[in-house]
Amino acid sequence: MAASSTSWPVPQTDDELWGYVYETWGVKIPQIAVCPGHVAPFTAFADAYFARESMYVWKASRGLGGKSYLLATLAATVATTLGANAVVLGGSGEQSANVYEYMRRLWNAPEDPRDMLREHPLTTVTRFKKGNQVKALTASQNSVRGPHEERLYLDEIDEMDLAIFDAAMGQTLATPGISACTVASSTHHYADGTMTAVLKRAREKGWMIYEWCLHETEEPHGWLASSEIERKRNEMTSVQWQTEVELQEPNPESRAIMPAAVQAMFRRELGVFRGASREYIELEAPSKAGRYVHGADWAKSVDWTELVCLRVDVHPYRLIAYERMQRLPWPQMVARFEE
Repeated sequence: MAASSTSWPVPQTDDELWGYVYETWGVKIPQIAVCPGHVAPFTAFADAYFARESMYVWKASRGLGGKSYLLATLAATVATTLGANAVVLGGSGEQSANVYEYMRRLWNAPEDPRDMLREHPLTTVTRFKKGNQVKALTASQNSVRGPHEERLYLDEIDEMDLAIFDAAMGQTLATPGISACTVASSTHHYADGTMTAVLKRAREKGWMIYEWCLHETEEPHGWLASSEIERKRNEMTSVQWQTEVELQEPNPESRAIMPAAVQAMFRRELGVFRGASREYIELEAPSKAGRYVHGADWAKSVDWTELVCLRVDVHPYRLIAYERMQRLPWPQMVARFEE
């Protein structure tokens, strides 16, 4: 007998949520964090379900972390329990197809609440009798600028143009009893791609970043068989495996400036600063005996205007003052530079 909307009350705790997902969809979401700094996949799932924060970034292994599977399960769960509207945007057509296939499989579970459906799930939309719906779409300007749903789940954002990601931000809208929440999920493929930009933004804005890899999803605590891990390892290059499965930083060989060279330019003993907008940093007081040059790298909306002062009567030159700012009127930034 298929589960009905009265079979389970709306989950109020993590334990109730895990039980609902298992009993309804037959999905056992791993609850153990194995690697230092990682979280259990269920921790990420539960926090997003309860919308404990409005924005989450998930970084997990390619093909072995279960990101698309979890997003499909999350969308189906918020729809059947909360009556929420959800949109899952795949970074590519393939990713969107993966998400839809996972959702289709969920509705074949023995205890799925199919009596809540208004109609048979369509290729991209699943509609419910309560009037809510779940959409699985390819990320595009048209998709992200659609209706303002309560929940937005972005899959494989590193395959998504940053402009589309930016257009999607702020599209969610809370309704009575249902909080708004966005999850941006991806493997970190590219050194200078969308995921790199989003991770940097998340650290600046205080968004929650959750990471997990194959060690959190492998047996016996997860769904991933050891044989499947070895098959994938044999198919992938060592660089792919380290970057996309073990979650090491993407290969920066395509960069004009190497990260190691940039790191060598900095001395932590001189101080560590937040680098917040309009934070004035002065490393040494002006000297009448010194000779100085000032410079600016101008930007306004996306990048930062950066103001620097170098002392040039010493060798090597020393950076002695720095400030950066963004999204201010040009006259205000020019006046600050002249000051």
